[in-house]
Amino acid sequence: MNDSINIWCGPDKPPKTLQSGRLLALSTVPPLGNVHLLVENISSKLTRNPPAMVLDLLEIASYVYSADQAFVRGGATLPGDGKDWRREFQFYVPVRCLDLWKTPDVKNTLEEMLHFVSDDYFQFEFRSLTKEPPLEDYFRFDQGKPWFDADEVLLFSGGLDSLAGLCEAIYDRTGKIILVSHRSAPQTDAVQKHLLEDITQITGGRERLLHVPVWVNKSQRLTIDTHQRTRSFLYASLAVAVAEMHNLNRIYFYENGITSSNLAVSPAVIGSRASRTTHPVTLAEYGKLFTQLFGHAILVDNPFFWKTKADVVKVIKDKGLRGLVRYTTSCSHVRSGDPVNNHCGVCSQCVGRRLAILHNSMEQDDPEEMYKVRMPLDAIIKDDNRAMVELIVKAGREFSQLDIYGFFGQFSEAVSLIPPLGLKPNEAAIQIYDLHRRHGGQVCDVLEKVVEKHRSLIVGGEVPNNSLLSMIIEQPTKPGPEIRDFRILKMPPLSDWSELTIEIVGNDAAKLFMGGQYYAATAFDMGFRDRRKNNPNRLWELLCDFAEVGGTLSWQSKQHSRAWKPQDFQRLRKTLRWFFRLGSDPLFPYNKKEGYRTRFQILYDRTVKR
Repeated sequence: MNDSINIWCGPDKPPKTLQSGRLLALSTVPPLGNVHLLVENISSKLTRNPPAMVLDLLEIASYVYSADQAFVRGGATLPGDGKDWRREFQFYVPVRCLDLWKTPDVKNTLEEMLHFVSDDYFQFEFRSLTKEPPLEDYFRFDQGKPWFDADEVLLFSGGLDSLAGLCEAIYDRTGKIILVSHRSAPQTDAVQKHLLEDITQITGGRERLLHVPVWVNKSQRLTIDTHQRTRSFLYASLAVAVAEMHNLNRIYFYENGITSSNLAVSPAVIGSRASRTTHPVTLAEYGKLFTQLFGHAILVDNPFFWKTKADVVKVIKDKGLRGLVRYTTSCSHVRSGDPVNNHCGVCSQCVGRRLAILHNSMEQDDPEEMYKVRMPLDAIIKDDNRAMVELIVKAGREFSQLDIYGFFGQFSEAVSLIPPLGLKPNEAAIQIYDLHRRHGGQVCDVLEKVVEKHRSLIVGGEVPNNSLLSMIIEQPTKPGPEIRDFRILKMPPLSDWSELTIEIVGNDAAKLFMGGQYYAATAFDMGFRDRRKNNPNRLWELLCDFAEVGGTLSWQSKQHSRAWKPQDFQRLRKTLRWFFRLGSDPLFPYNKKEGYRTRFQILYDRTVKR
């Protein structure tokens, strides 16, 4: 375990005794606070006298969420059973309801719940809040906004599962619904607003819906680790705060059961890599904590636990709202700057989404253009992404083939799902097994569809290496880049260099954007191969240098310290002409002011380390 990280919360200064070690000071109090909390779109009547415990809970959840991302995890999950992956936090928090927070039952539930959901260690020391922030700092309300007499509270993220949950609530129930959303960035705000506007127009449910967006974000310098395992706690706390102010005792947290269970499909996936954000134990612990805090039973319910991702998509399809699918976001690596390829296509969420879409034959509702890497033919360049996709395919096959004894023998952590489900143990075990077997059958159904659709490529031996299709037919993954004729990439001919964009996406790989499409290519594909060392050659380094500076390489560029010679640029010109079969010069003529400049656009994926 690493040394403890001290998190001092509140506007007052931390004591000198804490300033000698690792320390982070957090405050939600404007204007100098570095954690920003703002609840929107509720009536002024609701915020006149919010329970003090509501304010305490919102502040604590915001502090935990911010600290979670402010310190990078110390290493890989596997060595030492993940000891370097786990962190130890010591929080010092000012609260209004000091006696209740110091109660051993409440304090222990909070610490144990956060440990389970994040796999980090948490300890809390509470002190009395001495200066109460004005309510206007936390609540933005309209004096003229009428009272909304809600019947239920739903968490709404703008993803497929929460959309399906809303569809079900609107069509299958009759009450008024409050939708609570966490917003951390403007792009999330826009997606949720447009999606809700569309659904209210289609369903005529405007009088039944109230959207309560809650902004919780932090100073940009605090975002160091992006795993966000405690975001679920923040999300649930926001919802229960709104529910408590409306005298409701249940919140709905929609997530398919495969994601909620999130069984480790590989021994290497341990600790926090096996996310437990909506695990039944997590939701039960949330309900336990909230019940202790507010003094009456509060249930955190996931009505979709017995549904697979494909089942969830079918809910949207059956309700006649399939046209809204394209406006949802599922990716865990949202590319906020790219309005077209806003899904990476290779994270577990993207792969699960795409498999569910294909199972329901809804490809037209989830356009390929949304994905940076498209299933099933695009090559998956990065080793860890490729390994994850292979594991998802492998797990689907295993789920469909194992009997119940083999399932619990191979995925022993599934036993932890049983106690919080409220069923007899044997009934819960059978249903958990059936859920995963059904998911496995749906995955295998998609694999069969993909093979049938691309049979000609398989027969012709033209299956792209490292693509999903190659994994399905179990084409061996090659240890290094293969030599391929460029025509296998099926690229259209270029008529001008201005039609081309090259993005360097790996130490030996690039994406080529041309003719409205993009193509994956290795350095070897493009002719940048040192045949003596079987590595990308010196000219590939030159191309990467161009990418790092956006296409202009001058004597002032730090990349020019490599002492490139004029003949290197001539050789680069020759290689690019050969690969793209275009006779004109890919570089502008050299001049002293700008140096060398590409006629095409060239970019560098900043997540790639050189």
